[in-house]
Amino acid sequence: MIQSFIGSYGQGKQIVVEHKWTKQQINLIDAMSYTQPTDLAIFADDFGNKDNESKGLFPYKGITYENYNQQLIKLQLFTIKAFDSMLKNKTMTGDDYLQYLSDAKNYATRWDYLQHYNELETQIMIQPLDNLINWFYQYNVDMLSFMDLAVNANTIKYAESHSLSAIYFPTYFAKPAQLT
Repeated sequence: MIQSFIGSYGQGKQIVVEHKWTKQQINLIDAMSYTQPTDLAIFADDFGNKDNESKGLFPYKGITYENYNQQLIKLQLFTIKAFDSMLKNKTMTGDDYLQYLSDAKNYATRWDYLQHYNELETQIMIQPLDNLINWFYQYNVDMLSFMDLAVNANTIKYAESHSLSAIYFPTYFAKPAQLT
């Protein structure tokens, strides 16, 4: 059961889900809250390593709530036209389609290939997220307390500029700022 929701229904920033019987809660947080607006491949490249660069290819633009079961139960592979994006005005290259064919031939149905694609899309985020968590941790920044890139950046800037063990005295002789 969803306990709380931050963001829009199209893109949730944080969703807290609670189990009906055990009352155990899980926070699902969008990793993009901690970075500049970008896509998954750039995020993985910026914060990850080069071990798992591919998230796979799947024509999800042609799969809708109304047709997903009929489309995914089919045994034949998707055609190259299924990967076309009218919204982005892009078509799939021949090399990308050959890569899809090479990957998809190992799966009996489109459902099986979708599971493989979803696993790849999840795996590509593990190393970048670990690196991001470790980066914030070295400055003692609690990522779950501050769900915003600007706040986290400000906290890191403060941590770099000020020592927690130092004693700072107020300056009484500072000149007042002149507004122009």
